[in-house]
Amino acid sequence: QLRVAAGEPLGLTQDDVRFDGHAIEVRLCAEDPRHGFTPQSGEVALWRMPSSVRVEDALETGATVPPFYDSMVAKLISHAPTRDAARRKLVEALDATIALGVPTNRAFLRDALRHETFAAGAATTAFVGDHGDAIAAVVGADQATVRAITAALLRLTQGTRPALPSRLATSFATPVRFDLDGAAVDCRLAFQRDGIAVSAPEGDTLIAVDAIATNDASFRLGAVTERVAYARRGDTLFLQWRG
Repeated sequence: QLRVAAGEPLGLTQDDVRFDGHAIEVRLCAEDPRHGFTPQSGEVALWRMPSSVRVEDALETGATVPPFYDSMVAKLISHAPTRDAARRKLVEALDATIALGVPTNRAFLRDALRHETFAAGAATTAFVGDHGDAIAAVVGADQATVRAITAALLRLTQGTRPALPSRLATSFATPVRFDLDGAAVDCRLAFQRDGIAVSAPEGDTLIAVDAIATNDASFRLGAVTERVAYARRGDTLFLQWRG
């Protein structure tokens, strides 16, 4: 840009430009879509960007998003031979995007890309006005399981270092209480030989935790192996499961 502004030649002509597939860009912003896209600020508890698409960002875990500037914190750009392939590639990339500690529009962007109107190529400038409230209200994960995972992670990460209980350890059920997105959750948790049993009014969940590291855990729900990314900051636990 500076060289062209100084009068130097661009180095290519319009005839040199060729279409090659389709690209879609989304702008990851520190804002809350459920409350009018209000800008957010604070410390980033965990920042992990996908490698499958082009990412332009300048944040890292522990960085602070200040309230003084535009709320955009990253751009994610997918490219594929067709529009639908680029759309699906970007959905997968947003599922792999982890930005914990400060509310973002990540889930809103993903669900907007998955919306049938956008997928059909029928979205206009009225898309967010027509569908934004419904997209922002989508709750993608099973909330009963989210509560059970939260209870287990709170217990396993309560020390200075996350640790699994002994395979031989068993314990009586003890009460666990926490707030999940502002709603109080009461349940009971017990270590068993085959996993962590979490009892709640809506039912019981058995979580067999296979491994736990500082920001990642793998576990089994029945025969299905799951992975969760999390970050703990004092008494606050941030987690992301199934995107």
